[in-house]
Amino acid sequence: MAITKSVASILQGMGSAGARGARTTATPGASMTFTLTNFIGGPINCGTVRVKVAGYTGGGGLTSMAVRGSDGTVTVDLGQIAGSGVAASQVDVMEDFCTDYNLTTITVVVTLAGAPTGGTQTADAEVWGASM
Repeated sequence: MAITKSVASILQGMGSAGARGARTTATPGASMTFTLTNFIGGPINCGTVRVKVAGYTGGGGLTSMAVRGSDGTVTVDLGQIAGSGVAASQVDVMEDFCTDYNLTTITVVVTLAGAPTGGTQTADAEVWGASM
């Protein structure tokens, strides 16, 4: 099941009238890289990244998620999540960030304990934020 309740619904505006976002998908696997670009309205420097991997019956289990951002010149680590690696039928995690750089690209690397198997698998990522 793809993301249906967007972080935009809980973070509308982020204290700014110019809230921006982007979504992308990846092929479900033991390691996935999501690249979020073309933010509606331009670069962002504060926000939330959400990743959802769902619809599988075996494998999975979040090991780690790393979030990085780039303004085209500088790349900055924005946050990391360490998972339990315990098999699950869904991964649904969020990471907040705030940086001094006006980011044009956010890259999210997700590692699972094993490649998802069975079911109808989906892997989605989104970012919602603002330029403060």
